[in-house]
Amino acid sequence: MTVMMRCEQCGKEIPKTTNRRFCKECGAARNEAANRRSAMRKYEEKKAAQLAAGTKTIKCLGCGCEIVAAPNRKYCSDCAQARQREAVKRARAKASSHSVKECGKEQITKRDKLFALEGKSLSEVALEAKALGMTYGQYVSACSVGTITKMLEADGISRDKARRMIQKERENAKSLRKKKAERRQNDYLQT
Repeated sequence: MTVMMRCEQCGKEIPKTTNRRFCKECGAARNEAANRRSAMRKYEEKKAAQLAAGTKTIKCLGCGCEIVAAPNRKYCSDCAQARQREAVKRARAKASSHSVKECGKEQITKRDKLFALEGKSLSEVALEAKALGMTYGQYVSACSVGTITKMLEADGISRDKARRMIQKERENAKSLRKKKAERRQNDYLQT
């Protein structure tokens, strides 16, 4: 017959073995807490040693000057700002590489006429986007950046086909507006 005892922390019955005072769950929780305290103590000791030795310095990866060490810090403030400016320039160059500037003047004028957003109402632009199977945001973004023709070509739609699709959608919308007006007129006359 196995001799039973109670866990000192939760009171659960467990088989008695030598030097055992806690159940598996409580023992694991106590070990985890002890490990956490030990790691924290080591961290505090290391931090105190660094403070006793003075502030820790590292070399900037950009210019090589001495800077005060901080978490994730690799560059002095001047080099960090210069790297940030370079990143912005690269991002702008990447965005402008897809712009209208690459195309010839003839293509620019055609694009401006067919996919120009200036002077169009929101409903007209939304209608064009719907005709081409895009959301309003996708269409406006592609027209603004100048990648609309590339996007349409990727979908297998030529400029002429896009123009015809937009024209057809406009005609459909116009006929729907006429039908609604006729229905309203008939309803008005019947009352």
